Amino acid sequence: MPTPIGENYRGPDGRLGYLMRQAQQALWVALETALRPVGITASQFGVLRLVEVEPGATGAELACTSMFSPQATQEILVVLEAAGLVDRKSDASDRRVRRTFLTKKGARILAEAHAQALILEERMVSGMSKRQSQELKKALVHVARVLADEG
Repeated sequence: MPTPIGENYRGPDGRLGYLMRQAQQALWVALETALRPVGITASQFGVLRLVEVEPGATGAELACTSMFSPQATQEILVVLEAAGLVDRKSDASDRRVRRTFLTKKGARILAEAHAQALILEERMVSGMSKRQSQELKKALVHVARVLADEG
C-alpha cells in the first residue's frame, strides 16, 4: 500500500521537489476530471489559455510558454484546429509562420474550462487565508525564477 499523501516522505518533511511534483500531479488529475465534461484535456486547456492571453502567437512561442515540447504543442494545436477551437493563419510577412487565434467556439469552451479551473484553484487553497494563498503564489514564482536563472 502506498504511503498516503501527507505522511513520511509525502508530508511536510519530504523533499521539496517531490512535494511540488506531488501537488502538480494531483492538480493534473483533478483538472483532467473536471474538464472531461467540457470536452477538452488539461493539455488542451493549457494551450487554449495561452492562445487567449497571447493571440497571434506561433506554435514555437506557445511551446515555450506552455512547457510542452514543440512537437507536443504542434499535436495539440492540430487537434484544437480540427475541433474548431483555434484558427491558424499564415503570417502576412512570412507565409511559413502560422499565427494562432481562438475561434468563437474556442472562446466558449475556454470560458467553461476556466470556470472548472477556478473551482479547483479555490479548492487548492481552501483552509488558507488570502495572505497565505498570495504567499504560496509568490513562493512558486520565486522557485521558478531561481531555477530558470540557474539554467
